[in-house]
Amino acid sequence: MLDILERVHTAINKQITVDGTRLTSKIDTSDETPMLTIVREDREEFPVLVTASADQILCNAVLFDEKQIKDGKKAEVNEVMLQLNMAMPLSSFAKTGTYYSVFGAMATESIDKNILLEIETLSDNVIDALEVMETFLN
Repeated sequence: MLDILERVHTAINKQITVDGTRLTSKIDTSDETPMLTIVREDREEFPVLVTASADQILCNAVLFDEKQIKDGKKAEVNEVMLQLNMAMPLSSFAKTGTYYSVFGAMATESIDKNILLEIETLSDNVIDALEVMETFLN
């Protein structure tokens, strides 16, 4: 799977987004599962973490910890996310442990242009989701 991450790294690293923002990426092989971290220079606090399997590339960006949700608003957050899921292009909401995130998956055969598009879209979806969720967060 490292070869897939290296291909994504090559496709993404030092690319410029449609709006002129630079992307950088770095592969971390220190863990059992290699991971690629992609940072958009204007959204450094929301890196996109990428892993790969034999047939798909998985991308994830953490939005917030459930501890950041205002008291009594967790059910409403979950409901809003379910309602927004269909309207969010190329991404979906997820919860892992206590962290809410936006994730997307694509085929390992995806061409470089589409990989870049998916990463840009996921990053944009993070900002859009946070704008909707800000009324529920501390």
